[in-house]
Amino acid sequence: MPKRNVPRPAAVYGIDIGKNIFHVVGLGSDGVPVQKVRFRRDTLLQFFARAAPAIVGMESCAGSQWIARKIQVLGHKVRLIPAQFVKP
Repeated sequence: MPKRNVPRPAAVYGIDIGKNIFHVVGLGSDGVPVQKVRFRRDTLLQFFARAAPAIVGMESCAGSQWIARKIQVLGHKVRLIPAQFVKP
């Protein structure tokens, strides 16, 4: 995993789910972005395996259920947000 993709300490992670590419933004406890990275599906789970436990938020859709279960097993708290409340 490249050095720029090593997880930095963050209180909350937000995931924008796509078909092949996922965008992850890590926010510090003060709400300031500390990390912005892009991943493919396989490296996304490797990233969260290395990250310290945090809250992970993502839009609720069919694909997010599988990802949420995998990330929860890694020790993170996952929150699925209904699509009507997600801002593009």
